[in-house]
Amino acid sequence: MLDKEYNEAEVKELFLADGREQGIEQTLVTLICKKLVKGKTVKVIAEEVEEPVEYVTKVCKIASKYLPDYDVNRIMAEL
Repeated sequence: MLDKEYNEAEVKELFLADGREQGIEQTLVTLICKKLVKGKTVKVIAEEVEEPVEYVTKVCKIASKYLPDYDVNRIMAEL
């Protein structure tokens, strides 16, 4: 027997929350890639997107594998 009852609404909300988080991160990665194409530095990008330099550096290192056309889906998979 299960210790907890299945709560469909709770499970649905968890999936929705996870999807929203992934969508926000994908948008952020897309913005970072667009700024890389414009030749901006990691520090400038981090300031503009208001994210830590460490995170932007990580995204940029992964993105550099997919030059010149940044593949956001592959970058996301590696994050």
